[in-house]
Amino acid sequence: YPFDKPEKDFGDKLYNAVYETARRTLELCAHEHYEDCPWREQALYGMDSRNQMLFGYGAFKEYEYPRAAMLLMSKCVEEDGLLPLSPPARMEITIPSFSLYYVIAVCENAERDYNTAFVTAVLPAVKRIMGAFTSAAGKNGALYTLEDVRYWNFHEWSFGLDGGTIFRKEKIKPEGDCILTALALIAAEKLSALLKRAGENESAAEMTAFAEKLFTGLKTFYDEERGVFASYSDSGNLKGYHEYAQATALLASRGRFGKKITEKLVNTLYNPEGLVELTLAGLPVKYEALLKYGGKGAKKYVLEDCMGIFGKMLLSGATSFWETGYGDEDFDDAGSLCHGWSSVACYVLDTLFLQK
Repeated sequence: YPFDKPEKDFGDKLYNAVYETARRTLELCAHEHYEDCPWREQALYGMDSRNQMLFGYGAFKEYEYPRAAMLLMSKCVEEDGLLPLSPPARMEITIPSFSLYYVIAVCENAERDYNTAFVTAVLPAVKRIMGAFTSAAGKNGALYTLEDVRYWNFHEWSFGLDGGTIFRKEKIKPEGDCILTALALIAAEKLSALLKRAGENESAAEMTAFAEKLFTGLKTFYDEERGVFASYSDSGNLKGYHEYAQATALLASRGRFGKKITEKLVNTLYNPEGLVELTLAGLPVKYEALLKYGGKGAKKYVLEDCMGIFGKMLLSGATSFWETGYGDEDFDDAGSLCHGWSSVACYVLDTLFLQK
């Protein structure tokens, strides 16, 4: 694909080298659509592809290529209102949160380069997806892990968030899911704004009301004693404490938990001791949350953290960035050495230095 690759100079040789390697990684993970990696799966996943689209807006100033992929995905919504695991492939399983990332991706594209024809074409599918989550919300406003064998309740590859067995034969007991609730809240608020811009004021109001319900549900996961959010709730008993949950909760809350809790969340992301740390897949959420709500030290922290992770890969000889910090040794020697979500440095450097 003929991507534009504008020259960029961030005033530092390491920053420039990391950026160009990240952009090359992003380009290598693009064929007929953004894919998680160019050799192992070549799959169009909702979360992976959203991240790549987001990074590519700055790296390539590219909007049509993502729209083509999202238009394809809009034709793949299944009977339950969710996307298959990797559209357009027909899969037995799906990841519920990845359908929410698709909604977020559609809205982010429209925020940056509103295209009436595209929005008109995909809105019916987007509304169907959000309708599935609207009907699934509990009385307390929270969303729950889905029990049927079709649903792999995966979030990321950190311990406790990997969704357990992929191909289950038995249903599971639903649990309150903090991350799913937070992502749905982000998606609902973004979609409400998009619907309003598209002139669908009644639907926008309904989505705003759903967002308010989700915010009420999100608060039920806060552990007063520990000062952090639990990832899950089992019959009211909070359990599982993950850095990714803090990042999604902070980003979804937009500071509405109040100064005390917001500061605790920020400090927890700066120092996640006692939590299961997030993987590279969760970095975009963590970085965005900190840059918006992390105060004066956020830019320095995000820049140093990002350069530390990917500078280490670069200085280890990487010519494209790896799926995880373990390189090819991860996943039983199947770790990808070129993975789209590891292009997050493009987003960080463009955001901190170039975007107005």
